[in-house]
Amino acid sequence: MSEIIFKKSSKKKSLRKKNINLTIEDEENDDSPVISTTKLKKDKKKKIPKKKIDLSFNQPDEDEENVFKIKKSSASRRLAKAKLNKNIYHDDIIDTKDDSSPYSEKNLNALKNSSLNRPPPSNIIKKSQEIYNKTINTSSNIEEIKIPDAAKIHEAKKLREARRNAKHSSINPNFIPLDSNDTEMEDKKENEDEDEDEEVFEDYENNRILFGSSAVKEQEAKRKKEMKVDIINAQENESEEEDKDELNKWESELIKQGRAAPEIMKVAKKKNEMAKNQIPDICDIPSLDEVMRDFSASLYQIKLKHSEDINEEAYLTEEIDKSRKNTENLQSDLKLSSDKYTYFQELRNYIIDLAEFLDEKFKDFNKINDEYLDLKKEKELFISNRIQSDLNDCFYDFVTGWNGLVFDSEGNNTYKYDLDQKENRQMLRKLRTKIQIDKNKSKKSNNEMKPNLDDIEGYISNDDFDEKDQEVYDAKKAEILQRYNEFFSDTNKDFKSLSIIKKNFEDWKEKYSKEYNQSFGGLSMPGVFELFVKYELFLWEPLENYREFEDMIWHQEASTYGTTNMMEMDNYDPEDDDNKLLIRLVEKFAIPKVKELINLWNVFSVNQTKNLLKILMLLQDYIKTKDSFFKGVVEEIENKLKITIERIISHNPIQRVTPQKNISQHLYEQINYWFWKIFKIYNNMFLFEKYISKNSLKEMSIDKLLNQLLVPCLDILRMVYLESLLKNHEQEELLKFEMLCEPIPEKWYNEEYSVPSYLKPLELSLKEFSNMCQKNKSSRATFETIVKLLVKLRSYDEASKLGKIYKIE
Repeated sequence: MSEIIFKKSSKKKSLRKKNINLTIEDEENDDSPVISTTKLKKDKKKKIPKKKIDLSFNQPDEDEENVFKIKKSSASRRLAKAKLNKNIYHDDIIDTKDDSSPYSEKNLNALKNSSLNRPPPSNIIKKSQEIYNKTINTSSNIEEIKIPDAAKIHEAKKLREARRNAKHSSINPNFIPLDSNDTEMEDKKENEDEDEDEEVFEDYENNRILFGSSAVKEQEAKRKKEMKVDIINAQENESEEEDKDELNKWESELIKQGRAAPEIMKVAKKKNEMAKNQIPDICDIPSLDEVMRDFSASLYQIKLKHSEDINEEAYLTEEIDKSRKNTENLQSDLKLSSDKYTYFQELRNYIIDLAEFLDEKFKDFNKINDEYLDLKKEKELFISNRIQSDLNDCFYDFVTGWNGLVFDSEGNNTYKYDLDQKENRQMLRKLRTKIQIDKNKSKKSNNEMKPNLDDIEGYISNDDFDEKDQEVYDAKKAEILQRYNEFFSDTNKDFKSLSIIKKNFEDWKEKYSKEYNQSFGGLSMPGVFELFVKYELFLWEPLENYREFEDMIWHQEASTYGTTNMMEMDNYDPEDDDNKLLIRLVEKFAIPKVKELINLWNVFSVNQTKNLLKILMLLQDYIKTKDSFFKGVVEEIENKLKITIERIISHNPIQRVTPQKNISQHLYEQINYWFWKIFKIYNNMFLFEKYISKNSLKEMSIDKLLNQLLVPCLDILRMVYLESLLKNHEQEELLKFEMLCEPIPEKWYNEEYSVPSYLKPLELSLKEFSNMCQKNKSSRATFETIVKLLVKLRSYDEASKLGKIYKIE
């Protein structure tokens, strides 16, 4: 057998290519017919027309190349094919040899019946119509027709696309469309390049190649027949799904036309699904026990559900009650909030008015207070200068070599003794002393040998003005007090009394204690009390007339502020700022007032010094001695004493002058006055021994007053006057030694077994006085007193000698 050799033809192959790359978007957008035109080819060379091969369906060739055609989109054609294929039934199968052309009358009729607007099968329409009529008759309220949601629409589109892809897939090469267009195929054949010849030849390599139109038609008819058989088999196996697919398809068509499937179609669908639930052919009749057991179980479940419902009902009832209570609480809170807002608005306005009132009144009060303070300072300065002048007059008389000039540390002259007014001053001094003695008359027994200090000039306090000066002072004071008494005359009643103001703030604390604490109400109360505390302390003069704080109104109001339940320990809060209000008032206002009084204190006055000591004890009831406020008061006392001592030493330098040799009773009285006046400071100083440190007190009292002023004065008296006047003034001189030793604290001696160095001058002066008494043969009582004084000074040897001489134990 001869071998047949195939050569590649140089002719352009006229083959049709399948378009399988159509997406869902093309399908949605290409439903309408599209007008397209073929390209007009300009032949560069004239070609001889050749007879084309008929590939399928015996379609005639068209000789004209340049033709304009109107054609449907590929998606529309595929949809029409799918409609046609699904509606082929068993009785529609015919011989493909009789109707091989796609444009036969039968095929055209089938194509018309498979249009997009074809209704669903008649059996489904009938059932749906029956359901719809029943629904209309039973109920007048028809549910609103609803458009299928996007999920269902997408599902229908996806199913349709899957079927199309299966038909046009390259996996099924035997599928050939029934309504193929030869003209399109021809256009595609003409547009193919010559380079595709080899690829087409390779596709048909190792396969059978048919020649002639009859062979091709026979092969295509065979493929159509096989395809129809496959479709029929699929329809028989999935008959139940066809109705559903048809209904879905019909709904999709309605959606495309802008309508929605009625609810009756959905009801039909639901009934079809219910029909799938098969009822078993054989069912055993349960026994009575089983039925009773099932009923018991059902009854138990019902009871359990009933119990749960009861519990839920109780819970809901409780929640309703809670909600009702919450509503009531909210309404109550709303009312409280409204009242609270109104109250704080009124309180705000009240506090603003109070602040303005205090600002204005403080200006007026400060003027009155400053005037009165200046008036009292003038009095204190006048008294202190007068006392110093009296001391200078006495000092001038019993010493020589003193020029009466005083210089400061820089050498500036600060004081000049006025000799011209000396006699006038002495006369006035005598007059004041006499008046004071008459006031301080005391009963004295006839057997008492020691003189009374109240009878000694110099020790008697004469700290008042003279008559004329007192009248001037009283007139100025009366004018100031008149303005003081009228201070609140123009004040509104809401601010006139401290008790009214206090009540408003107490109400605030009682009603809204949280806001009161957050606003630091307790810390601001001293500012509210300040004006009224200072107003009442204005007339507090405890140095002349001692008066405690408890008698004052501000003290009574402050001690009860915010502490109405203080007696109940459960309600007492030691950290509450209001419980410390009284202490803060004392620290802020009472202590500064005490410091003012110290500056006005006459250190020569025994009465004022004792009252000042009472004031210190009073302050200890409110603040501790280690507190800085109390230490500040003590420092003011020390400064006042130091200034007074330095002034005396600078004016009367007794150690640097020579005593007057003239002996007279007048000079003796002058030096006695000088001694006892300075001794008053010495004696007053030891009253503060509890508060002033030992070193500071020893420096002021012993080193300066005793050793630099008082002991030298005793030496002058002994050397100049006592030899001739000792018999008449022995007891008086002995009293001076007794008074000098008496104030010295006993604890200062406890650590000493001999005379302390700072008391050596006093011991030496006492020995000299003892020797003088021995010469004058004084009484045994005098030496007993001397021995006691020597023992106190720790001069045991001298005391032992005198004891042996006068047999004193």
